[in-house]
Formats: sequence, C-alpha cells, structure tokens
Amino acid sequence: MAALNSTSEKRSFFLKGYFGNDAISDETMTLLEGFMLMSIFGYYAFHMENKKIHPWITERMPLLCANRCKPFLSGDRIIYDF
Repeated sequence: MAALNSTSEKRSFFLKGYFGNDAISDETMTLLEGFMLMSIFGYYAFHMENKKIHPWITERMPLLCANRCKPFLSGDRIIYDF
C-alpha cells in the first residue's frame, strides 16, 4: 500500500529504503505488484455499498483491467505504471 501511495517517480527510492538495497528479486517485485492490485480491488470493494461511487468504479474498472491486470498477468512489470 505504501509503494502504491508513493509517486511512480519516487517509488524506487521507497523500495530501496524499505529493502535496504537496489537488488529486489523479480519474484518480490511480482508479489509487490500483486499486492498493489489487491489494494485497489479492496478499495473498490470497500466502496461498493456507496452507490454514488458506482459510476466512477464502472468507468475505471475496465481501464484497470486493460492497463494493469492484463499486463500483470502477461508477466509485464507494472510497478512503475501506477
């Protein structure tokens, strides 16, 4: 969640500070990206009872799936795309 809330330009600084080095394994990066996506889905789920936000979610969910989920599932690195 903290990585998602940092700007993409500063995310590498955050990750270096968190892990203590620049050598972050591909497996760890994939896990972080998955957690970032889960955080977004959790945010959407949290707001599902708020009918006022449904149009916003309806508009953004296809974009999230096309721009983040599909590339992630294809093995593309998405951590700096948020």
